[in-house]
Amino acid sequence: MDFESLEVLFRSLNLDRVRDVLMSAYHRLGAGRPPFNPLGLLRFKIVLVLKGYRSQRGLEREVRVDSRVNGLCGFNVIPSHSTVVRFERRIGVDRLKRLISRVIEDLVSYGFIKGLKVVLDSKPFEARCRRDPKNPSRGWLDAEARLGRGVRGFVMGYKVHLACDGESDMPLAFTVAPANENDKRHAIRLLSEATERVNVESVICDKQYSSRRIRKFIKGLGAEPVIPYPSNQKRGVKGVLRVDKKFRVHGSQRLKRLYKLRNSVERVNSRLDAFLGKITFKGLKAAATQVSYAVLSLLFIAETAVKTGKPEKARCITYYV
Repeated sequence: MDFESLEVLFRSLNLDRVRDVLMSAYHRLGAGRPPFNPLGLLRFKIVLVLKGYRSQRGLEREVRVDSRVNGLCGFNVIPSHSTVVRFERRIGVDRLKRLISRVIEDLVSYGFIKGLKVVLDSKPFEARCRRDPKNPSRGWLDAEARLGRGVRGFVMGYKVHLACDGESDMPLAFTVAPANENDKRHAIRLLSEATERVNVESVICDKQYSSRRIRKFIKGLGAEPVIPYPSNQKRGVKGVLRVDKKFRVHGSQRLKRLYKLRNSVERVNSRLDAFLGKITFKGLKAAATQVSYAVLSLLFIAETAVKTGKPEKARCITYYV
């Protein structure tokens, strides 16, 4: 297996910048052994996602038998399976989001992410379970999974709710929830997180997000809501943005041009699907953790592309893999 491109990725990244976030999960004073190299374990998890291993133990076997893989992770001592599992539990989703926030800040400082046009959408992911025969709306063997509507019918599992930069096709904020939760429920929190990092001019999303509360919040940010009105809202008003049953967009040329940027979040979802489709998870916390590593991997690829003078490769998930 070729690991040369991943070596380029890790050489380009300044992972020491996130060391303090990782070390905050460990005690630093008092009795006890020093923690296992957290940067090495983070690199291990990134390799797991980017190379598409079907299980963590598969990569653990590669680390033991292949010195190139071990060198890529930077291990002086090969970790046990329990060490890797404890690392994932210690770091948690909150610290992973702090790591993601730092990478986004770097990409904003490089000028790659501008964040003027923010796009909202959600993506369902199927859980590793069937419906509970006693309660078909929830999962069997995965009690946190829920039945929700997907692109091609109903899906038993979870949804990742995303706020993305419509021009760079990069994630700005995300959250993971059961598949039955409405998209509107997470819109304001996602926008609040995104506006901490970028100055938003327009917020673009489909008519699922059309509500007075969300439109008012967007205007309060000093941004323009580019959200189609459903047929039961603004009846008889001409010039407003609408999407008919055949997915034809109606409205002013300026609004129609802005609404086309909504496709950017579909491209982000497609890249996430390429990573998450190879990873199994069980439970909301595990799903959020896997999505976090996938988002972090996308951003690491983009940062490497910018730093190596190849920004056109920032959205190519196979170039550094």
